[in-house]
Amino acid sequence: MGNLQKVNLGALPDGAGGDDFRTALSRHNANVDILNAQAALLSGQPITTPGNLTDAAIGKRINVSFGEAGQIGLPLSTTCAADQVILLRNIGTGAALPVAQAPDIYSGPSKLLPGETLLIDTNGAGAWTVLMRGRTNSDNETVNGDLAVGGMLSVTKDTTLKGKVTVVGTFAAGDAGVAFPDGTSMVTAVPPPVFQCYLSQSGTGLVLSRKSGSYLTIQGIARQIPAAGVTLAATGVAANTLYYIYAYMSGKTMALEASTTARAVDATTGVDVKSGDSTRTLVGMVYTTAANSFAAVATAGLLTPINCLSFHNRKLKVTSGINENGQAQADTVWLSAIVANWADEPIEANAVGWGSTPNSGNTSLVYIAYNGNGLGKPQRFSNINGGYSFPVGFGVTYPLGEGAYAWQLRGLNDGQLLTMSAAFFVKTKG
Repeated sequence: MGNLQKVNLGALPDGAGGDDFRTALSRHNANVDILNAQAALLSGQPITTPGNLTDAAIGKRINVSFGEAGQIGLPLSTTCAADQVILLRNIGTGAALPVAQAPDIYSGPSKLLPGETLLIDTNGAGAWTVLMRGRTNSDNETVNGDLAVGGMLSVTKDTTLKGKVTVVGTFAAGDAGVAFPDGTSMVTAVPPPVFQCYLSQSGTGLVLSRKSGSYLTIQGIARQIPAAGVTLAATGVAANTLYYIYAYMSGKTMALEASTTARAVDATTGVDVKSGDSTRTLVGMVYTTAANSFAAVATAGLLTPINCLSFHNRKLKVTSGINENGQAQADTVWLSAIVANWADEPIEANAVGWGSTPNSGNTSLVYIAYNGNGLGKPQRFSNINGGYSFPVGFGVTYPLGEGAYAWQLRGLNDGQLLTMSAAFFVKTKG
């Protein structure tokens, strides 16, 4: 916009040195031209079909009336002076779509909905920008792009959300809560926890896999388990140590943690979590038999351990071995297996086989024990003849505190050598 000019009136009292009449009128006309160029919003020709506007639309109010969405090309900015404006008003039923003609740039909304107005201006050198945008002609509003709210968003009426909803931070339902299609709310219809997972060994590490679904509840929210599962390396774990395995969210990624901290029930969700840390959901336990390894490796004199248990979707697990012609006079451990167990899962152990002693007159004792503690009723056999043989077949079912124990098949004779051949089975779930 050019500068408006004043008429030079000259000196008082007679105007000496001032503009003559023609010069004064010339200044006046120049001012009219400047103001005329800036006089906005005269009525322009309405638009009923999509197309490009020309610079004749400058300073005009242009009514747009499309029956469906249509494109409006803005005039080339280089044909317009700087700071000139156009007001577009959508009086039709379809959306108006303002676009810049190449090589111009338009920075503004991509849609002008029915009832909305848009005041745009140009710099005269390649760009159109928005000065003002009017609202629709009703109480309803539509946002065609993203909506960012820097402060609190308050919604007082029923709200419908379509598509994926991501909540960052703490979500708190109010008295009414968030309504579900059946009329219940977040307050009255809290979804039950889901544990569609199974923990198992993978090499020296662990993997949490999907089982009968793909979700695991962490901090009261059902989180999706990756299709490939979640792995945990055994780096840094000690030997002969009981670890609880917990799942947690690291940002948007599910991860596993091995901890010696015992589990506890979260008072809010009822889910078994790491004691003192409700961000960790229990998924299993492992008793390590070697450093830096979660693998089930049998050590000398022991059966393959059952050392990894899943807390959810438990399966029957069995370890077994055969004592072939084992001999004993003093109390002797023939077979032994490290077996972990949950507190609510009783362990079952069974022995089947034959025993014999070379001479008569003595008593043989065969029994099952854990960590050296005998269980059930010991099997006693008194040999009345030399070369006496007797069948062995018995079992015990016993609840133990949560942990890992050495289950043993043991025997002795009070005076001579007992020979024993038997199969030994230990069962648990996890």
